[in-house]
Amino acid sequence: MKFYKSKIDLWFPVLMTGIPLVTFYRSYEAYLSGREYMSDLGAGILTLVLFAFLMGTTKYVLSEHDLIVSMFGIKKRIRLQDISQIHRVKSYWSSMALSSDRLRLMGEYGVIVEISPMDKEDFLLTIQKISPEIKII
Repeated sequence: MKFYKSKIDLWFPVLMTGIPLVTFYRSYEAYLSGREYMSDLGAGILTLVLFAFLMGTTKYVLSEHDLIVSMFGIKKRIRLQDISQIHRVKSYWSSMALSSDRLRLMGEYGVIVEISPMDKEDFLLTIQKISPEIKII
């Protein structure tokens, strides 16, 4: 088994810390004016915790027969025999990836999943050793 962390683009942590900063600012303004501020403060803290958890739990595990994609406690098991092609793509669509620099795993019926391993070249070499019939495009 080989573990791969997800690559994380700069835009992701900037966006994910920007949202809580806005809620913290709103909370501070409410505090200064004597209004209720705990809900904004709580929302900011919760958002930071969720984003940190998301960044820390996104990983890919490659075994002899399967690829397990984990994100935010959700696991998707993909049999390597179901993957026919892997494409290198730039995409901002929602997926189990924290980077726009992705690998699109294709099967018989289309896209299976998009992932963004930090070490893409090692991931591709390893998957080719395990399943040489998978085409890298």
